[in-house]
Amino acid sequence: MVSLLLFNWFFTKPYFTLKVHDMTYFITFAIMMFTSIVTSTLTTKVKRAAEIARERERESNALYQMTNHLTDAEDAEAIARIAVTTTSEVLG
Repeated sequence: MVSLLLFNWFFTKPYFTLKVHDMTYFITFAIMMFTSIVTSTLTTKVKRAAEIARERERESNALYQMTNHLTDAEDAEAIARIAVTTTSEVLG
């Protein structure tokens, strides 16, 4: 919305006012608003997907570390300790 107002202020006649004398600028304003909404929506979705990917990476890394530690476990107590430690790291 701010970009639309700035565009109108600086680049449409009469300059340095928010008045619009040429009605074709309304089409330009509509296209600019539509483009900004689509871009904002896509950016939000990409950020959310990146956050989910980081979470999955952290979980996969924890499971990998747990698997490596479990191969060295010698008894049930060691297995339980490794499982608790890994679970607490994943859950924070």
